[in-house]
Amino acid sequence: MKYHIISDQSGRLVATTEDGEHWIADKIEFAIRPKDNNRREILTGVQQKIAEQAQINETGLLKYRDFIREGEDYYLIRSETELNGQAFTPASLEDACRGLLRILKIMNAFHRQGRAIGGLSRGMLWQDGAGELVLQDPLVMNYLSSWIGGTDYRYDLSPEVIRGEAWGKAADVYSWGVIAYQLLTGTHPFNARNDADRIAQVLRGKVVEPRTLQPYLSPELSGLIVKSLSVDPGERPTLETIITELSRLIDNQRCIVSGAEAQAYSAKAGQSLKRHQSREKVWLWFRRYGVICLTVLAVLAVGIFLTLEFRAEPVITKEHTPAQVVNFYFEAVRTNNVPLMGETLHKAKNSLEGMVSNIHVMNVQMASEVTPEGRLKIVIDELQIKPILETAEKYQYDIVYKLHINMGKKTQYMEREDRFTLKPVRNIWRITEIEVLKSNHYEVEHELESAEVNS
Repeated sequence: MKYHIISDQSGRLVATTEDGEHWIADKIEFAIRPKDNNRREILTGVQQKIAEQAQINETGLLKYRDFIREGEDYYLIRSETELNGQAFTPASLEDACRGLLRILKIMNAFHRQGRAIGGLSRGMLWQDGAGELVLQDPLVMNYLSSWIGGTDYRYDLSPEVIRGEAWGKAADVYSWGVIAYQLLTGTHPFNARNDADRIAQVLRGKVVEPRTLQPYLSPELSGLIVKSLSVDPGERPTLETIITELSRLIDNQRCIVSGAEAQAYSAKAGQSLKRHQSREKVWLWFRRYGVICLTVLAVLAVGIFLTLEFRAEPVITKEHTPAQVVNFYFEAVRTNNVPLMGETLHKAKNSLEGMVSNIHVMNVQMASEVTPEGRLKIVIDELQIKPILETAEKYQYDIVYKLHINMGKKTQYMEREDRFTLKPVRNIWRITEIEVLKSNHYEVEHELESAEVNS
């Protein structure tokens, strides 16, 4: 069907057809404009997701009917309703619970059709003119999330998915638990200063009870959310169980407790929170430094003297050239060598350090479960390094590379073109700036990839 995009008097984008039909057009803003070879893939992929949920009709589900490109812009087409893309902001805890129940029923509709939605993100939570929660098309928005960028549509992976398993119904329950925790407490269940620590916290699975942060939550509701965040997917309640329990709590007005009950619990909650925070600090400290400390103590136990200033011998010295430092950087990427990666950098943003750290953490967590050959690896498919500036105080290189990570059921790809700037730091060349000139991220499911080859 042919559409023409116009702006109506209220400023909304409207898609009109030759038959005089009017639809709402939601413009998709890509973080990086897709290349020509990705455009057809994106259009086809979204159309496939739209078709997969054609038979699913549930109150509160915003379904898109088409995805089009007009000129250089892309639009999702939906029915003309009162929605304006405003984020869901519940007026009360009871409103939040009703919204969470609506999400569960929508997820259950997908499950009855044999589909997992693949994760919930805050960006999907809209509200209608009456303030009721509306879930923006989850299959479509999850598919587009890797191209949209930003944090609005970023969803949290469950522990089993981090370990390489396929996303299933239990992972949907986990994702609901994360969203429920955020809506009812105003904070994320796993607060960490970086992605590597957050992944480690997810795999560990220790969370503060929601009612510790929001004493007005009933113990039944708080416990239901904690169970949905269990590390073991087999210990999470089923979607049907959560729907039954949450419906009962809403009908019996037991989602929240009285002011007196909340006040009585607050003192205990404060002590519980302090204990949790103290344990988390110790655990995070030991996670970062414990192995080193145990190693030093073991060496001291056998009588080998180590000074407090002991440090491992650095790989990179003042004898190394800027070109060698760049090569060390990509060697660290290939081998998941976090210390070597740190040696190459000096306050440089946009590096792959976070990715290398995350892969290292996941491999450590899976060390007892998989063979060395089965661990996650970053594979650099192509690497082109071109020097563009060479002076006594600064070197610059334009670097083009592609890499991929096999995640079990799917493979994640990245294509980048960067400009590296190196300067001497204490007479040793370091990468001080990484400017991303071009970037493209996408993933391929192995079964889909095989089907395309067979066709």
